[in-house]
Parts: sequence; structure tokens; C-alpha cells
Amino acid sequence: MLLKEVHHRVKNNLQIISSLLFLQKEGIADPVIQNMFEESRHRITSMALVHEELYRSGDLGRVDLQEYLERLAPKVVQSLRGEKDLQLTLELSSCLLALDKAIPFGLLVNELLTNAVKHGFVGRDAGTIRLSATVEGGLVRAEVADDGVGLPEGFHPEAAKSLGMQLVVQLTRQLRGSLTFGTGRETVFRLTFPCIDPPA
Repeated sequence: MLLKEVHHRVKNNLQIISSLLFLQKEGIADPVIQNMFEESRHRITSMALVHEELYRSGDLGRVDLQEYLERLAPKVVQSLRGEKDLQLTLELSSCLLALDKAIPFGLLVNELLTNAVKHGFVGRDAGTIRLSATVEGGLVRAEVADDGVGLPEGFHPEAAKSLGMQLVVQLTRQLRGSLTFGTGRETVFRLTFPCIDPPA
């Protein structure tokens, strides 16, 4: 009961922080700065959802990957797509992730989805974003893909200047995972990381 209450209070505190950022954003005229506040709110939401899932579940140490992403992904896409007709496709498997994996993974997915919505459909009014996550041999394999305009020539996450891509690179390292990407029929980012860290 104590652990459930802790997760509940952490979630509530994160929601309060998100609300404060929203109020601060409303008092700013510059749309670029407004956008920065909104992106921070989405990152906080991804963390709050982890604690909410823990509070709702019977397992207070692990989050069900499928249930978590089914709640997180639509929120990110719907809040950012504006007038664009963007469809979200989910291909998810059930897997229990520990808290120290679930939070960085949620943040990473949030960044990749945000990037797809904001930059994948420049000059287009419609498209599809696909999020998949499966578990094979102790590894989580996740993909965020879109059928938009593709990546800029010479793009590489390690060289990107944006905070979002810098977070993607750092969070991949935190998860002890690997990240690959490419543009073909879809622009795809593929993340692979172990469900459980190997012993030191």
C-alpha cells in the first residue's frame, strides 16, 4: 500500500509540474519558446504514465510495455498533429519492464514520435506513423516509422543538434541498447535493448 501511494504521489507531482509548464507557456508570445515548453510537458507526461501504470497494476516494480505504449503513443501524436490527418498504427507485444527501463524507454519513444510528427510530414497533410515493440530472446525490439518526406541528407542522430535527438542517443546508451535508422518506403528508427541488464 505504501509503494502504491508513493507511485500515486509521484504521478500527481509530475502532473502538477506539467500544469505549471502549461500555465507558463500560455504567458509567452514566442511560438518557438512555447513549443519548447510543450515538448517538456510531453516528456513529463511519459514519466508520469509509468508511475500511473505501476499504481494501477498489481506489480509495483514493473510496467506492461503494451499497455503503457497504448496510452502514451496516441497522446503524443494527437497533441502534436494539428490539422494534419496522421494515422497511428500500433503493433505491440506484452512485456513487463522494470522502472529503470520503462522510464528511459518511454522518453525515447516520446522523442521519436515527436520527431516523426513534427518533421516527417512537412508540406504534407496526411500520413501514417507506425510504432511496434516485440520481445525476442530477452531483447526488446522497437520501431518508430513514418511514410513521410524522409530524413535530411547526411542526417545522423549522433551529429544532430536538437535536444530531442541528443536525448535519443543518450537514452539508448542508458538502456545499453543499439539504434539504427534508414529511409526507404518508410523512415524507420529501430531500437534494440535487453529487458534485463546483464550482471556486471
